[in-house]
Amino acid sequence: MSRINLLTIHYGENKGAFLQSWATKKILESLGHRVTVIDLYDPQMSVFPRLISLNRMTTVPNMLHFMQLRKKHLSPMTHPMTHLIPEYIPEADYTVVGSDQTWNPDITKKNFLSYFLDFVPESGRRIALASSFGVSAWTKFPSSMTESIAAEMKKFKAISVREPSGVDICREYFGISDAEQICDPTIAWGDYSELSGRIPDYPEIFAFVFKKTQLVHAVLEGARRQLKLPARIIGKPVLSLHSHPEMKPYCAISFTGTVSLTQFLQRISGSRFVVTDSFHATVFCLLNHKSFLVIGPEKENDRFGRLLTLLQYFGLAERIVSSPEDLATRREQLFKPVVYDETFEKRLKDMREKYLEFVRRNID
Repeated sequence: MSRINLLTIHYGENKGAFLQSWATKKILESLGHRVTVIDLYDPQMSVFPRLISLNRMTTVPNMLHFMQLRKKHLSPMTHPMTHLIPEYIPEADYTVVGSDQTWNPDITKKNFLSYFLDFVPESGRRIALASSFGVSAWTKFPSSMTESIAAEMKKFKAISVREPSGVDICREYFGISDAEQICDPTIAWGDYSELSGRIPDYPEIFAFVFKKTQLVHAVLEGARRQLKLPARIIGKPVLSLHSHPEMKPYCAISFTGTVSLTQFLQRISGSRFVVTDSFHATVFCLLNHKSFLVIGPEKENDRFGRLLTLLQYFGLAERIVSSPEDLATRREQLFKPVVYDETFEKRLKDMREKYLEFVRRNID
């Protein structure tokens, strides 16, 4: 089998970034390939300046947690780099980029061309594996950037992207007519027991949200009353519950500090009901057949597009609640269990087979 250098967004303290990196590596290794992760990261994510910054001290345990995860589960890795140094890159039969927003220059910044594998020799074989542009339209980026990217994309052996909009961007802006759309690797790889361990039973409602809005609290209170279960949310309350009388009922909701990756997986898998605005938390609800609600944005945005597309594919877009009025109108429907039927299982199987078929066809 082949030697593969994998370039993805694996750094930072982001559970989704780590999980998609790990899942990509596991899939490639399960097919017999040897994978080395290219340790390229944003200079702003450099560890030591952040460790000594006083306003970052609260994140230190989380930083160390993810450093340990990467060392244990993503090895072997190259020497760490804030910009690509060819001498640090081992010889390989293929260089793979993806998944996550590896093709979003707003994230990759000055290294954006590295994520289009401009460092790979002309004779090297380049593969894009579920790469994402992170935007639904490419209009915000300058033509000079588009031209330089297009020149590199034409050197790829095969290109797959994570969202249907990525197929359109490849065709309309970069002249790539044969790009394929495949799922996020966290969906393609289904076994997370190595990371989660034994799943405890949590007879409660679990919330993992990036934005703790009043809608989130209203949904949790509604779920708590409807399901007659305690509710727990990750993080600290941002609403002053005691200074707002109308928020007094939400004092029944428990707040938990930062959880480890293992605890994150266990809570989603073991809780009775999940509330989230996270793409990867939603993925794990689907993989574990959990009943859940997704908090929609107040207005459309690119970040939410991938989550909406995922739920529409499985016929579960009604699990999105986007306003207090929506919650009030559909309260009874929203808290009903999700039905995971044969149609769901077939669609999940089709997603995984399409991902694996792309890999097998393009990496020997």
